[in-house]
Amino acid sequence: MKVEAKSEELITTLNDLVRINNDRIEGYGKAARQVKRNDLLKMLFQEKAAHSRKFVLELKQYIQEAGGNQTNATTLSGKIYRGWMDIKNTFRPGNAPTILDSCEFGEEAALKAYELALKSEPGKDALIREKITEQKESILAAYNQLRDISHSLNKILL
Repeated sequence: MKVEAKSEELITTLNDLVRINNDRIEGYGKAARQVKRNDLLKMLFQEKAAHSRKFVLELKQYIQEAGGNQTNATTLSGKIYRGWMDIKNTFRPGNAPTILDSCEFGEEAALKAYELALKSEPGKDALIREKITEQKESILAAYNQLRDISHSLNKILL
């Protein structure tokens, strides 16, 4: 896997995806800590965070090969959203449907970021496009899984 040195746009786009995945790691970590009495959900959230850590490593490899500096940051909107998760958890502590809804919202944001990346100039590089597409499909599967679990829980609770 060799990437030729590319423009700053490539490095910026890949670092944006790193930030989004760092948001996912933080968000799923928070969700795993907030969910109460549900080890299955806790394990699911930990698994999704692990996937994001893998994605970050893959993206950072492309950034390094392109000669760019890698970020370890999260997004400002992700920080704000995790604060909102804390507020909601204060009023409904450990509420699985609320936590799942928060995770779904985060996955929607990640999917939008991946769509933008695929439409950008870096998305035209076949090797990088393949990796971004693969990661996006995994995030879409996670979103669908969370949505299905949330719908099932809501049916049980009604």
